[in-house]
Parts: sequence; structure tokens; C-alpha cells
Amino acid sequence: MVRRHLHISQQQESSGYVGAMVNGLLSLFFLWVVLIVLQIVAMCKVFTKAGKPWWSAIIPFYNVYTLYEITFGNGWYFLMLFLPFANVVMSIVSMVRLSRLFGKSNGFAVGLVLLNFVFMLILGFGDSTFVAPESYDNKQVVTIAVVVFVGYILFSILTGLASCSVATSSMF
Repeated sequence: MVRRHLHISQQQESSGYVGAMVNGLLSLFFLWVVLIVLQIVAMCKVFTKAGKPWWSAIIPFYNVYTLYEITFGNGWYFLMLFLPFANVVMSIVSMVRLSRLFGKSNGFAVGLVLLNFVFMLILGFGDSTFVAPESYDNKQVVTIAVVVFVGYILFSILTGLASCSVATSSMF
């Protein structure tokens, strides 16, 4: 009789752990949804300030196209996000350019890179105004991104060759 009581107590204890885990996961999911909504609202405001339609912030891929259209003058540069390592370079350069187009400092650009949803809210709801450049000079950015991507390919080839030579030498 005592054993049965302990067994029920252990089941109740384990269900308490499961309930706590589910509660924690639901809290994280709610926080995630709130951050996504804040990011969309911030992008709507930034796009409106830049003269783009607010609704372009809620359409996946088109919102990145619009952001790159604002920062580079040509939205098709977002396709470089599909290149390994070049995507990191393009994202950082895009945030730096966005901060400069709104008259912000390099420190603000670092904030855009590291805490994007907070600094996009500041950019969208703040008093900064968008100043469109007369022309976009993208040759340097494209060159850097291509060099980074080619370096990645060469690094991959060299590490692949090195691992093949190690595997071959260990066989004999």
C-alpha cells in the first residue's frame, strides 16, 4: 500500500516537471511572436519613412528585397544572401548603409546588427528622416562579397583535399 502511494507521488512529480517545461516553452513562443510583431511594425515604419509601401514589410522575401532596394538601390542584391559567408557581409553592410541613410552613426549601425528589432524600432519611431543618396556605389560591396564567397569555396576545396589525403594516408 505504501509503495503504491509513492508511485502515485512520483507520477505527480513528473507531471509537474512536464507542466513546467510546457509552460516555459509556451512563454518562449509568446516572446518569439512578440519580437516578430515588433520587427514587422518597425520595418513598416522604416519602409514608410523611406518612401516604400508599409505592406512590403509583411511579405517574406519581398521585405528583404525592399530593404536592399533602400540600402543598395537595387533589390536584387538580396540574392547574395544565398551565398555562404557573403550573406553575413551583405547583411552587415546593409545595416551600416541603412543607419547612414537615416543620418545615424556607426555605433547605431552596430546596434542594428546586434539588436536589430530594438534599433529598427528606434529608427522607425524616432525623429530621424530618410535621405536618399544621389547615386549608389555598389562596386566595392559586390567585390567584397564575391571575394568572401570565392575564399569560402577555395577554403572548402582545400579542407576537402586535406581530409582526403589524411584518409588516404591512414589507409596504408
